[in-house]
Amino acid sequence: MDIQVYGRVSGFNYEHVATVDLWKSLIVTEYFQDVNTFELTVKYSQTNANLYVPETLIEIRNVLYYVNDARVDDLETSELKVSGKSLMAKAYDRVIDKNYAKTDKPEVIAANLFNSYVSNSAPAARRFDYLKMPTVNTFSSSSVIYQNSYGVVGTELATFMDSYNFGVVEKKSEDGISNVVE
Repeated sequence: MDIQVYGRVSGFNYEHVATVDLWKSLIVTEYFQDVNTFELTVKYSQTNANLYVPETLIEIRNVLYYVNDARVDDLETSELKVSGKSLMAKAYDRVIDKNYAKTDKPEVIAANLFNSYVSNSAPAARRFDYLKMPTVNTFSSSSVIYQNSYGVVGTELATFMDSYNFGVVEKKSEDGISNVVE
C-alpha cells in the first residue's frame, strides 16, 4: 500500500508531492458515526519534517486526510509522529449560525445540516468545496423534530448519527482533491 501526499499550493489548491511506501507504523481508525483518524510514524528527517506540515493532505486507502500535528516524540528513536483527521472533521469548524428547526427523517436532517453549513451548497463564505454529499436515500420509517442554534455542526452530526444509529462513509471523489460523504 502506498500513501499519496499532496502539498498546498494556495487556498485549497493542492498538488501531488510524494508517494510514500516506507513507514514504521500506520494506524487508521475508521468511524461510522464520526470522522476518521490516522497516526503515521516515520523516521525523522528534514525532508519528512517539511513533507508532513499541518494542512498537508494524505490519501490513505482512497480517503483524504489532513495533517493536524507532526512532532518528534522521542529524540532517541528519531521518529516523527504524524496525526490527522479525514476532511469531514472540518465540520467541527462550522457553527449553526441561526435558528435551525426541521421535522423530517433523521438521515434527511443530518444531510441537510451538512449541506447547509459545510459542503458545496453552503453560502460561499462558509462552504468547504472539497466536501460533498450526494442525495440521501431515506431508510427511517418515522420523522423526528430537531431544533438547534449555535451548535457545532460536527458535534451535532456525530450526536445525531449516534442517537439514531446511522452513519456515513467518506471516500475520495473521482473528480479531484475532495471527499464524498455517503
